[in-house]
Amino acid sequence: MGNKRYRASENTGQTAWGAFISRPPGINRMAMTGFTDFGVLGPWLEAPGDMMQAIAAGSDGWHGLADSDATPAFPLFRAELAQSALFDAAGALLAASPRFRAQCDPALIATAASHMPDRRTPGAAVKLVSTLNDGGTPVLVAYAPAPATAGWHLPAAVRQAMLTPAGRAGVVVLTTEGSISGRPLEDAARAFGFNGLETRVAVATVECGSIRAAAERLDIAYQTAREAIAGAMNRAGVSRLPVLVTLLAELGFGVLPRGTDDASLLADVWGITPRQAALGVLVAGGLERGAAAAALGLSAAVAKKEIDLLYETLGVGSAAALARALAEANALQWMMQATGGVAGASDNIGTTDSSREPLRLARRADGSRVAWSDYGPASGRPVLVVHSSMTTRFVSRRLVRALQAKGFRPIAIDRPGFGLTDPVAGTVPGQHNPFEVAVADVVLVARQARVRRLDMVSRGAAHHLLALGRAVPDLLGRVVITNPDPDSRSDPRRTGALGTVKEAYLRRPALVRAMARLLATQLTAEKFPRLLARTMEGSPPDEAAMGAADIVEDYWRSVRPFATGRFEGYVSEQMNHATMPPATPLAGTHDWHFMVAEHDVLYDPAVVMEYWQRTLPDASHETLPGSGRLMAMTHADIVADRLAQG
Repeated sequence: MGNKRYRASENTGQTAWGAFISRPPGINRMAMTGFTDFGVLGPWLEAPGDMMQAIAAGSDGWHGLADSDATPAFPLFRAELAQSALFDAAGALLAASPRFRAQCDPALIATAASHMPDRRTPGAAVKLVSTLNDGGTPVLVAYAPAPATAGWHLPAAVRQAMLTPAGRAGVVVLTTEGSISGRPLEDAARAFGFNGLETRVAVATVECGSIRAAAERLDIAYQTAREAIAGAMNRAGVSRLPVLVTLLAELGFGVLPRGTDDASLLADVWGITPRQAALGVLVAGGLERGAAAAALGLSAAVAKKEIDLLYETLGVGSAAALARALAEANALQWMMQATGGVAGASDNIGTTDSSREPLRLARRADGSRVAWSDYGPASGRPVLVVHSSMTTRFVSRRLVRALQAKGFRPIAIDRPGFGLTDPVAGTVPGQHNPFEVAVADVVLVARQARVRRLDMVSRGAAHHLLALGRAVPDLLGRVVITNPDPDSRSDPRRTGALGTVKEAYLRRPALVRAMARLLATQLTAEKFPRLLARTMEGSPPDEAAMGAADIVEDYWRSVRPFATGRFEGYVSEQMNHATMPPATPLAGTHDWHFMVAEHDVLYDPAVVMEYWQRTLPDASHETLPGSGRLMAMTHADIVADRLAQG
């Protein structure tokens, strides 16, 4: 093990927001039987009729959910990165993840276990230990009594072992050692569009801590490695190596929420001074030492001394290695958050398997990013699969397979403020048309994908297709829109939970943000199936679809990014739906076809048909028997057939 340095620090692992426990007055509390654990959302699910009456009566009670500023912050991790184990009270290994067994130093675990809180003490604190492995790399280990890890990101084998008497009295160990290497980094590099050499050099640089060490490992000239890193930084839109390392490391882990206090994290975990922590964050963020010193009002000599001490304490030798250490500490901190199952395995980051998510990133002129997926094959006819205002770019496996079977190459884009796509700078929800703003991102992705013409399949979001048809008609090929949504005022249907929420948004558009926060905090693995099933009640085909595990799982994948706090797009589009006037007609849409569901819990199918016949007078249309809101999943083959007919 060599000369180990460690410091144990307490961390409760609790979420940063309070529970939503109030209920609006006038609601029948006796009816709150199946959704009491949803807090303020409960009445909307259990007694939508009572809520509708309260809204119609102008009651202030239903405004209660807007009183909280709670913002969700749940991470999504790649499944294979969980390095964890369960030990019994005597220190015997009960279960472990494969990477833990393969890569973790047993002596490291012994070091951590020596600082274990008393398992007999109720509510014993979760603690972190910082140490160095035999290679001198900083390693963080979190450990806690098994009952204190209910929300941790742990594999099924460890969870199963925790159900035994020995497991319940045992100790859980979680570490990031060796997590960020190899395939996760390669996938992150692929998302940024690095070429082969750039990927190899970037991965080696993250793993080794410097370009020179990477060049030696790869047996290439140092100048060649530098040129490759320069190309990688250009593609990623950064100008400093530590920033590139941070981007690759964080994306390699998965999707981490924004806003972490990195300086406090450094000081707390490694036992360094606040000054050293602040300097470390600035240097890892890409500032030169002199600039970091000036930012904190320090002399160059003082800053150099403090940074040298910081490097010695952490066992790193460069700003790039510091950036990686900080990214791993940040990820471990999120792994420990008590998320109630929300931080489930995200095993679909940056891969080419059609059952996983082939993430790509495009860069706007201002440096902000657009996330998109290319399911392939490259020889297929490109088709953009447009997500609804309530989901993200993740396309159901049924629809991907159906399109590929017809010779298509499915591509999907997160619109601004959805998933991993940044909002467009300067836009304010309620003060712009988000469907029109999103057009530029489609043009950008088409250019990056080297596509001159795109067929379209839209899951709702018909107003985005209208904006594309008006702005870039030459880019559009055959268009199929499933469940085209009218503006909310034009449709009178107000039934069930979704109808009640629609009425609330109409009466008070500013409520959208509060509802988005609330919904995002409820997106747990345990709650989501119940939430989805309740919102689909009243539509027989959608109710039946709740029995299909792949449909529920794929819908779950499409909404999980909201749990990271990324819902600006939802807020913008829902506010726009509540305030927009009826759509004006668009001519020249002979290659367009829209499909209206026979059953719909949110809109009246007859109203939808009349609305879009008027708006798209040249388009063909149909009402699809036996279909509901989930048409694009339940009737994927028919949707693909309609597109292929063009």
